[in-house]
Amino acid sequence: MIITSDLNIATRKLTVVPPQKALTKTVVGPGNCTATELAEYRVTEYYHETGLTNEEQIQFDADKANVTWVYWVGGGLMDGEGKPHVIIGAGGEGNNTKVLVHDKHDVTSDFTQTKIASDFQDAIEEHGLLYAKAEVVEENGKKINKLTLKFSKWLDGYEVFVEAYRGSLDHNPQKSWVHKTNVTTYPEVTNAYWIDSQGKRITSVGYEHEISLCVETLGLNGEIMKLGLFDYDGPFNPDDAIPWGTGETQRVFQISQRRHLQAYSVAAQDSELYDNAQSWVDGDLDVYVNIELDDYSGNAVLEDEYANIAFLENAKATPYLATKDEVLLEGETYIQYNKIDTVYPGMIAYLVAQTTNLSGTVTFSVTEETNLLLDNPTDKLPLLFNGVRQNTFEATIENGYAVALVQFEDEGEEWNNILDNESEEGLESKLIINAQASNEVYSSNPVSFKSSTLRYVISADGIIKYSRKESKRARYIFTDNQGEVHFLLTRDFTTIDWVEKDKKGRLTQNYIYKKDKVNLVEVKQGDAYNSGSVKFKILKLDTTSRKYIDSDCFACLLAAMIENGIEDLKFNGFSTVQGKSGNSQSHWNGMVGDLGYLNVNKNATATWLSNSSAAFSNTPNWSHNSDFDYDRQVLFNNSLYKYGFSKFKRLNNGTVVKMLSENFVRTVNGANKTLLLPHTSHYREVSFGVFHFHHLHLQGLDVSFFTIKK
Repeated sequence: MIITSDLNIATRKLTVVPPQKALTKTVVGPGNCTATELAEYRVTEYYHETGLTNEEQIQFDADKANVTWVYWVGGGLMDGEGKPHVIIGAGGEGNNTKVLVHDKHDVTSDFTQTKIASDFQDAIEEHGLLYAKAEVVEENGKKINKLTLKFSKWLDGYEVFVEAYRGSLDHNPQKSWVHKTNVTTYPEVTNAYWIDSQGKRITSVGYEHEISLCVETLGLNGEIMKLGLFDYDGPFNPDDAIPWGTGETQRVFQISQRRHLQAYSVAAQDSELYDNAQSWVDGDLDVYVNIELDDYSGNAVLEDEYANIAFLENAKATPYLATKDEVLLEGETYIQYNKIDTVYPGMIAYLVAQTTNLSGTVTFSVTEETNLLLDNPTDKLPLLFNGVRQNTFEATIENGYAVALVQFEDEGEEWNNILDNESEEGLESKLIINAQASNEVYSSNPVSFKSSTLRYVISADGIIKYSRKESKRARYIFTDNQGEVHFLLTRDFTTIDWVEKDKKGRLTQNYIYKKDKVNLVEVKQGDAYNSGSVKFKILKLDTTSRKYIDSDCFACLLAAMIENGIEDLKFNGFSTVQGKSGNSQSHWNGMVGDLGYLNVNKNATATWLSNSSAAFSNTPNWSHNSDFDYDRQVLFNNSLYKYGFSKFKRLNNGTVVKMLSENFVRTVNGANKTLLLPHTSHYREVSFGVFHFHHLHLQGLDVSFFTIKK
């Protein structure tokens, strides 16, 4: 099965369909079905299946093997532009036959919860069906198309649309050959857990906190659920009921969606609410929830205990470094601080202390595990806090969290220069986040503090990219076969947003590897390195404005140059500093550019593939150009391909985008032979003045072969 999109769906022209073609007219199936049980669909009518001769009927029945079944899920995420759907398969050995699903186990988590259309479509493709069989069967003396499906329980509450078609897809619920089925499932409490004020799952909590119980169900829409709260007192003692804060022993609600949030205020430890609750382990309350359904006559199997949580007695704080995200959960927006283990100079981050049974304020500081940036073990790292450079940072505890926003500002880039040495990974300092509360100091695990310089380590085996979130410069390094590290060059770059459309209005990501941001590096005439067998040089820069190249793209170009020891490259230009293409149509985002062909004299002179006085005509009479270094150019093209060029596949049709060159004449064994450089396509458009006999057009870069490290 594959997710596909039919952008140009032809209108059904009933009068011109040959009688031997089985064009579906009516599909029937269940209006409602229970997930995990078999549901059957049939094509009961076909257009033009009347008045056929015996021979035509045989042809018609045989063509039913080419009827394709698809399905999609309602709700909007598979109803938009492009009309995505899942191909199930055909009923025989026709061209549309796909691999069918047979007795697949259901997954344990709800794959339908994503709000991102592409993720939803992928999830439906992967998990939506547990069983599928498309076939041509004989029923009541007639051959028909039949489909048998078994849906995942996680499609409970969804409308599923099943279509059978021959030729073109409609994706229109109003058509008679499209059938809608409402999917339900057996009643089940699939999960129950507690979340804190950040919406994060917890299994323990301090007193005087605001938390919520989250209950997830399937097949129970409209039913009444009762929640009871109990303290576990061991196997030989009755468990004490704990009121929900206002005296009631149960919280009652009607299930209206899969996930229900029930707020709960953890009272003070010595409050009347917990007077009767007997602690069992280390003085902590061990609490669980009992779930009941009111007058439910179905076959729901409900456990006695859910969502265990310990109410901790002791005070503590857990400090860490974090980034901030917003999470939407059942209409509630939660601010989450997510732990990170690496930070860079210039980066903005949050000092966080998650506390239990503490109040008041927390005073943060940052120290080094081993001194690298600071002079003494007791020194504190100065950071920018509220616009002021200081080394202690105070934050108020609110509902179990204290948070301070800081910037790891590096005045004069002193820290960055220390960390950014010429090794592959650079140096790193191990930072400790300290949180002082109620005269006690709590410390984090070590956090890596690394240079913000973007690092590319090139070798014969590929390219490793050390990614950095806050970066202004790139360092290019080569590791040779003996393990020796070569510092090639360092270059500051400008970061721009990806330019979406070219001058013709085409989406640029349709033919160029797509990224959200582009780091544009300036290429300079004379950029070079020469040590032992490792060497390269930009001998000539034949551009004034289009001298900027994407930092990833530059790594690939350097890799190909080093593999061939090229010290005479003629750089004709990529993009402007804004990521635009200048006079070209396609040189966008520093990912597409031109190079001069290699010359046997290694002088970066403008070199044609062949000589001709009529090179700009429709039919040039080429003759051999002895200055063109054919052998080196072939090796260079092969290396460019090895490092990612001519490998990108178009997003709309999957075709490979190759580098552009032209057919040329070369004397081989005394005879002229027309050739084309490896991994290129021939392209010239005389009417638009587009030629490639005097330069190689680099495009189709796919950097998915990079190894990405932090």
